[in-house]
Amino acid sequence: MSVITNDYIRVNQHSRPGSKLTVVNKIIMHYTANNGGTARNHWGYFNNLTDRYASAHIFVDDIEALCIIPQNEVAYQANDIQKYVNGSPYRGVTALLSNANFKAIGIEMCLDKKGNITAATFNRTVDVAAELCKIHKLKAADIVRHYDVTGKICPAPWVNNSAEFTRFKNAVALKLSGNPKKGKQWLYAKRNLYILKGAGDWTSALAFTLPQHSAVQVDWDNLKNGWFEINYQGKKGYYSASVANYFDEKNPNVTYICQDDLLFRADPKWGGPPSFRRKKGETINAVEKLSNGWLKCTLGTQYGYLPDSTTYLKKK
Repeated sequence: MSVITNDYIRVNQHSRPGSKLTVVNKIIMHYTANNGGTARNHWGYFNNLTDRYASAHIFVDDIEALCIIPQNEVAYQANDIQKYVNGSPYRGVTALLSNANFKAIGIEMCLDKKGNITAATFNRTVDVAAELCKIHKLKAADIVRHYDVTGKICPAPWVNNSAEFTRFKNAVALKLSGNPKKGKQWLYAKRNLYILKGAGDWTSALAFTLPQHSAVQVDWDNLKNGWFEINYQGKKGYYSASVANYFDEKNPNVTYICQDDLLFRADPKWGGPPSFRRKKGETINAVEKLSNGWLKCTLGTQYGYLPDSTTYLKKK
């Protein structure tokens, strides 16, 4: 079932010219900059517009997502001139040249009376953007801000805090990823990950570094701003729930038992510099067998190498 309600304004020269889009390459995000104005309020405004040229396809508030211009028609949303570069109007998105109005669908987010994009509006807009991506065969990466296209400070909250825009795209990507996951799951870091103190904010302070291939249990039912809470060795922080980019769902580790006191090399060859030592009987995780027969092993954030030989290591 669609989350979008269609109620088109009349064809007119100022807001709905009736021209057809040539292609849909992007979704452009806007905000209304009109505190307290609802989607229905904006339908009335653009239906009666006579003094300038402006519009967008879909308006989203806490209650509904209202499409006022058909998705195959032009809206006057992002061909404004904010600045010049080398004598030409600035245009920041190559896929939308030479006129973004003919190549994109625009979404306007309404503001509450205090000028905020509410959680309800944010979440409804995620649903709208995901639906549009499916219809027009786009990805979350194809969502851009008005600011990215022409340099206009729009949506201002996402220009002033770009982490919110990142959080939005992550949420859309999660929605597009398929069947939503439920409950708890073990995941394994694909590389060293900088776990942050703030959920959904890539500019947040560092909480700790999660070593590559470390196992963490996450809870899909308790995401915060589209991020997991990560608990590791008594430390807590947050990271994006965009699993495919950052985590393996299958354990890449094979546990070995050291057969003697061993020196692991920093390079996969004899004579390489030392990396770390393990005592006889201690365990070590191997994450990869190289083409020369050496094992790539991890100890915390360190890597070390030894030949895959039972003289040195045996599988646990």
